[in-house]
This record gives sequence, structure tokens and C-alpha cells, in this order.
Amino acid sequence: MRGQSQTSLLLIPGIAGSCSQLLIAAQELFVGVTLLPFDHRLAGPEATIEDLANQAAACIPEGECIYICGESFGGPIALTLARHHPDRVRGLVLLSTFAHHPSPRQLHARVLIEVWSTLTQRGPLLAHAARIAAAPGQFGRVVPLKTLATYLNEPLLTSSEYRRRIELLASFDARPWLREITAPSLVLLGRRDPIVPAHVARELGSLLPNCTVHELSCGHLGYLAVPMAIRRQFEIWREELEISEAARC
Repeated sequence: MRGQSQTSLLLIPGIAGSCSQLLIAAQELFVGVTLLPFDHRLAGPEATIEDLANQAAACIPEGECIYICGESFGGPIALTLARHHPDRVRGLVLLSTFAHHPSPRQLHARVLIEVWSTLTQRGPLLAHAARIAAAPGQFGRVVPLKTLATYLNEPLLTSSEYRRRIELLASFDARPWLREITAPSLVLLGRRDPIVPAHVARELGSLLPNCTVHELSCGHLGYLAVPMAIRRQFEIWREELEISEAARC
């Protein structure tokens, strides 16, 4: 961390939209930056990815160029923000995310979406039971009970909200324009991620023109499962980036 400048980092959370648990974890992941949470639960049911990206960009302090972190569903928002507001983005940190995800269109995924929507409609106890059953895939490794409790405490989307977010994911495809994003990027993926398979995240890294890819020994929720590994990779990447910036000045 020697000689690193003070800056801000905008946090864009996953599909639930709440930044509460990600913000707590980020205090350990991203040391030495000012954290700016973007809670996209408040955006409204008709918001598009572009709407969310513009709202996220409005959270960046006037005149600042900062780091953007997009986790899972937050990745498409972060990528779209970087495309439309390149002068506001110092670097992208992309956790367990993708340029295009084929699964929402596939039959097995549609069945799972229907099951999850039914569970959330019928009651939180059933939904929480399903979350517990999904925990091994979410983490991809044994985690402390405290970490499991953090995952279970994430707020649930309503059935209609969940369907709408899945529709947005199904229609999102950044592959035709990713080459436009010249901001330095760090893609962190879980080798055992059942939500965003490793090959999907690797495709994202291969298409970004100025990107570092690092694979983690975990499932989908790397920021909870292996926080210190993410912290190390972020610090290495950030230090190299800021040394490069200083050399150009």
C-alpha cells in the first residue's frame, strides 16, 4: 500500500440491490479508499441497466475519477457506467460477474426462477431454507458460521422484483462494446462458482482490453468466502496501476 493516493470506490451490489452486507465486507477488502455504496433497490421496478448505471454515476463526487466495484448483477451496471461515463472511472473491480450470461434463457434456469419466485411468494421461511440449501455452491468452501449468517441476512427480493432482474440479465450483452472500455480492470472469479461459471467470467476478462484476471478457490460469494485473497489482489493491482499513473505524469 506504500505511496497509494487517497481515492473513492463505488460499490454496486448483486441482484438483491442492498449494499448493507457488501459494505461491511468491503471495509476489509478495500482498505485505504472511501467507500460509496449504491443501493439499487430504490431505483424502481422499471429501471433498466442503463438507468441503474446513470444513477450509480450520480453517486460519484463532482469532478472525481474513482474505482468502481460491481459484484455479480452489479457487474453489468459497472460495465455500462464505464462505457457511458469513462471520465469518471479510474479502474473497475469486477467480482463474480460477466459480459453475457446465457443461463437465464435456458430451460433449467427458467424452472429454478419459477421455483424461487414461488418460494418468495409463499413465505420467507421457505426462501431462507432454500438459501441454506444453496450455501455450499454460493461459498464453494467451508466458511465460519458468522459468514454464513451474513449471507442469510441479505434481504430478499419480492417475486416480481426477482423476475424483473432476471429479465435484465437475460437481455444484457456487453460483448459487442467491451473493447470501448479502456479503464484498467480487475476480474476476480470463483473456480467453483455455480452462478457465474468460471468460463463465463474468463470471457469477460478476455474481452476487456486492459484487464487482469485472477481465479479464487471459492464459489460465487468470494467477497465473503475469501476476503483476504480479494484484498491482496486488489492491493497488488491498485499499486501497479497507481505506479503506472505516476510514471505517466
